[in-house]
Parts: sequence; C-alpha cells; structure tokens
Amino acid sequence: MLKKIIYLSLLLSISLKAKPITVSGKVLNFENGKIFVFVYDGTELNLFDSTQIKNGAFTLKNKEIPRGLYKIGINPTDALDVILGKENIHIEFDKNNFSGSFKVKNSPDNDAFAKFNKSNINFGQQIQALESKAQGIYQYKYSDQAKFDLEIKKLQKTADSLSNILYSGYETIAKNKALFTSKYAMALVMRDTTQKKNIFKASEFTDQELSRSNLFAIKTQMYFQRYTKPEIPDYEAAANELITTLPTKTKGKEQVYKTILSIFANANLDYYGVVIKKFKEEYADQKSVQDYIKRQPKRDLTVGDEVPDIALKDTANNDLSLKSLRGKVVLIDFWASWCGPCRAENPNVVRVFNKYKDKGFTVYGVSLDQNREKWLGAIKSDGLTWTHVSDLKGWSSEGAKLYGVKSIPQTYLIDKEGKVIAKNLRGEMLEQKLKEIFNE
Repeated sequence: MLKKIIYLSLLLSISLKAKPITVSGKVLNFENGKIFVFVYDGTELNLFDSTQIKNGAFTLKNKEIPRGLYKIGINPTDALDVILGKENIHIEFDKNNFSGSFKVKNSPDNDAFAKFNKSNINFGQQIQALESKAQGIYQYKYSDQAKFDLEIKKLQKTADSLSNILYSGYETIAKNKALFTSKYAMALVMRDTTQKKNIFKASEFTDQELSRSNLFAIKTQMYFQRYTKPEIPDYEAAANELITTLPTKTKGKEQVYKTILSIFANANLDYYGVVIKKFKEEYADQKSVQDYIKRQPKRDLTVGDEVPDIALKDTANNDLSLKSLRGKVVLIDFWASWCGPCRAENPNVVRVFNKYKDKGFTVYGVSLDQNREKWLGAIKSDGLTWTHVSDLKGWSSEGAKLYGVKSIPQTYLIDKEGKVIAKNLRGEMLEQKLKEIFNE
C-alpha cells in the first residue's frame, strides 16, 4: 500500500520536546552508499533524514527525532520499522539478507516492538491455516448445510480464541507504559465486544507520537474489514461516518482521509472525488494537504467540467502546457505508439484536424510511450502534425494519472475555456460534433 516518497522539510516534523539521540549502524556487503530514515504518514512514507554509509558504517549523531514509528533502510522497499525518539540505538544488517539480518540493539522499545511483530506473524499464519480449512468445508454448503454451519461455527470459535490470545499478548507487551510500543499495541486491541463507534478513541487524535506511525491507516482498514459489507454503497456509508464523526483538522484524521482515498482510488472515482472535496475543504489552511490533493488522480471528468492543466515536454523537449492552447477547441488525445486502436484511429483525427485547424481546432496528444524513438517515429509515420507531449513514463505518466486514464485511446474534446464538450468521440462522431461547434 506504500505508493510515493514525498520530500518534506525536517523542520515540519521536529517537536520542541524532541531529545537529541544518536542512531548508529553497521552494514555488511554495502561498503559505501546511503541510509535513509522515513517517517510514516498514514499510507505514505515521508523522507525524514539520510546519511552516508562509509566503510560499512553510518551515524546519525545528536539528531532531534520526535518519537514515533519510522522506517530505516537503503531505499523505501528495503527498509524496516524502527521506533526512534528517546533512545540511542545501534542497527546491524546484511544488504544481501536485509529483512532476515536486520537487528536493533540497545532499545527496550524496539525489543517490545519485535515481540509485537512476532505475535502478529504467528497469528497470521494460524488464521491462514483456518482459512484453508474453511475452503475444504465449503463443499458442504450446498450438500449438507447443517454440517457446513457446524464446522464454520467451530472455525469461528477457534479464530475468536486466537484473537483473544493475540490481544492478551498485546496487553502483556504494553505493561511498560513508558514505551511507544505500549500505546501503539493497546490502540490495536479489538475484542469481540469492541463496537464500531469505539474503534477510534479521541485520545489517539491528540497524541502526536501516534500520528508518526501507520496506526490510523491500519485502524481505518480494520474498520472497513470488520464492520462493513464488501459492497461500494456500504463502504461509502462507512467512509461518510468516519469523516463526519472523527475529530476535525487533526493529523490522525488527515491520515484517515488518505487511507479512505487509497481504498476508493481504484474502486469508485466519483465517490473518490467527493472525499477529495471534503478533505480539501476541511484542511484548506494546510499547504501540505493541499499539495497532497494536487497529486491525486481526479475523478472521471464529465461534460461541463473544467479540465486540469497538463504541462509536459514536447517533441523538442520544451515544456508545453494544455492551458497554452486556451482560445481554441482542443481534442486531448491519450495514445501511444504501441496502441493498435490508437494508431487505427489516427487517420480519422488527421482528416478532421486538417479540415478544422484553420477554424480554431487543434489536438493535444499525450503519449503513454516509454521509448522516445518509437514515440517520434509513430508521429512521423502517421503524419500527426499537431502538438505532442510526453514524460515517457508509460502508464505512470503524470498526465494520465491526473485524468485517471485506465485505457487508451481516451479523448476529451474541450471548448475555448477548457471545459469538456464530449468524451471519446471517434471517426464520424468527432467530425459531426466539430460541424456543430463551427456551425457548418
């Protein structure tokens, strides 16, 4: 679920109460390079700090690090959870066996967190075994309903027992109240008696240390899994309940918003747009949130919507924005040299472009190519003499993400003010619409 690394100012994260600590380490099979420290922000990681590895060793000395759950590693993928903030710690790992060799020394808090993680792994393995048994029992659902119900009830009883053992373990780990692990683990205890309305506690939203972790992301996901039917309307209702009842403008709620957006991004872009609007309004005075929102995919544009601007490199490697074409009727054309249907449609676009280009019509081609030569070759081969841009990132194209493009060809016909007139018009339909626009 970790999608993008966002570089933040260190000053935004540092608390006045942060205690200077030293983080040192030894790395095998990695003599020289960099070690990175990331801090959690819901479903994302923010780069907090970094330092050079020299001769297999590194030191972050006298650093003011507010306590929370961080990740340390050689990149966002090869990084593991570490609690930082109140202890000088020493880390050792082998680059060739990162997760298997990673150890944190001199840290009671990280020792407790290791026990917490081990209990979760054991629980997960036991639940997987129960799920395998459930698959075997499913054969009785239609042939012997009574047997099916009885066996499923037994499995559920076993699962409940395992959950109670897990949470009892959390409570044992949490006896040392001075540890970060203590409150983190206790915040995740969810007994059978835990009600939907009590899954989040008000005190969690005023705890800045918990906001420097993935706690709110985990609890939001648990909220949907535990209390919501796996259907879009039920998920929407549950999300609305969270948005309207949780403490406003808190860092914790910000992370709940981000988790909800990650859930709906690939499921329902219309509701995704509703959440984006609410998020933007509630955190209107927070630049970091506004910048985050700008990076998110937009809901599917409809007729009358003003389109977002695209600014990418053209074929001459110059920046060229869609907005620079205001005053013209523009066909925004998402395509690629490797896309057969796109190439098959190009002769039609060439024909209408040549017919209406002197009347105020043009095309803004956004390529999802990754190979510059193939992109330019297709433009030349197909005789596409209009404006072309691309960042050569394929499906990761910033333009495609901005418009939520999931398949190509995809087109938007926009008016002189940049508002959508129609979508995905091809062949005769595109020509007929242009006849209407130019009063022919």
